[in-house]
Amino acid sequence: MALFFNDPKFHTIYEKIMDLNELVWENKLDPFMIEQWLENFDTKSDKLEMLELLSKFTYYNEKEISSLLTSSFELLKSYLSLIHLNQKIEISDLNEFVKNNCYFVGTWENPSKSGVHLLYDFRVLNKLPPRIFCNTVKDVPKNAPFVIFLDDIAGSGRQASDFWNLRVIKERKHLTNTKFLYLVLVGNEKGIEYIETKTKIKVLPVVKLDDRYKLFSKSSIYFPDKKKRQKVQKICEKYGKRLYANNPLGFANSQMLIGFHHNIPDNTLPIIWENKNNWDPIFPRFGAVV
Repeated sequence: MALFFNDPKFHTIYEKIMDLNELVWENKLDPFMIEQWLENFDTKSDKLEMLELLSKFTYYNEKEISSLLTSSFELLKSYLSLIHLNQKIEISDLNEFVKNNCYFVGTWENPSKSGVHLLYDFRVLNKLPPRIFCNTVKDVPKNAPFVIFLDDIAGSGRQASDFWNLRVIKERKHLTNTKFLYLVLVGNEKGIEYIETKTKIKVLPVVKLDDRYKLFSKSSIYFPDKKKRQKVQKICEKYGKRLYANNPLGFANSQMLIGFHHNIPDNTLPIIWENKNNWDPIFPRFGAVV
């Protein structure tokens, strides 16, 4: 990176990224990968802005995901306890209640989607029996009290809504009195609202994100300065359009900067994860694309 040899700002940002890489990002990056990614951008100014953007990346590593999965189970039990308390029904053992009344289903038919893989870790971490985990809603026993879907993120909410309206509705005819819940590790506030408006699913997020976590919103925690925010947005749109003309800032204009140990959601800027059109990603994404 000879271009920045005498640039103190570059070295400060670069050192921060390498610290994050070692302490949080599980050493997913190396200097060559960073250099290759920066080569995607045309000018020195763009490269520096994108390096600074990378230093703001939120990454949930394997340990953090395990913690979120155990927290999601506690969240589920708290919700079940609350709704039964409102009905004046006491549950003496929540763990046993879950084992006898809840069935878990992967959210997406495509096995590359994260919900299917997360279910296994969720089951093992929370010591749940395999018999309550089903491949599809059709496999759930008749009139089961609760069906729970699990996923890493609810961004725009459109994928979950489509999953419900195009698939689940056809498969749930034997579940007339069943309540459907959607456990998500990270949920966007507006995406959650969209899902609950368009479906009969109650969303339970472990981490809830509001507009402050939308990169270029007026209330963005990433860019409180308006001029800086507009400058970086323009750069991200410029290169993002080369990858996805309709979604240059992530699926449904999500404007996220988030990744997980197992994958990068398409709600995140495509300049981070895309590998088409000779683009070198910094955090590659696996599976379906926007």
